[in-house]
Amino acid sequence: MMMPRRAQMKADAPQGGPAEAGAFAGVIADVARALESTDDPDVRIGHVVSLVRKIVPCECCALYRRTGSGPGSLVVHPEQPGADRTRLVGVLDDVLKVMEGQPAHRRPSDGHVHLALPVIGLEEIFGVLLVERMAEEYDPHHLRALSAVASQLGAYLTVERLHRQ
Repeated sequence: MMMPRRAQMKADAPQGGPAEAGAFAGVIADVARALESTDDPDVRIGHVVSLVRKIVPCECCALYRRTGSGPGSLVVHPEQPGADRTRLVGVLDDVLKVMEGQPAHRRPSDGHVHLALPVIGLEEIFGVLLVERMAEEYDPHHLRALSAVASQLGAYLTVERLHRQ
């Protein structure tokens, strides 16, 4: 059964009162506005990654994309020092490999709780959107919120790729 758009947004909104639902809707609208143009994609993607922290509690949010056969590209907010950035790239590269059905390294737990989703477009995995924190596990509404952003990023990266071709 199809839910009306407003009812679906309400179902996807964080649990809580109207203020939380309004904040969620505002951030999702900001994400959509940020991704309206293919001009300055790195700046736009960086802004979206920073917005995720307003709707999903985390210590950092990262988008990892493979660029051809070379090393991947990492956008992270807040910016991480060298060792943490290297750790994130390793974790995200392994997550991307698993999503693509490839063998990955087994890493010992680093104490972080991760929530990672593929960013998909044109039937291809463009990358991985991840949030992490040291506290308790994520709730289903956090997954729904991150999924909404991953979906918008997938559509944006598809348009951006087609624009470049």
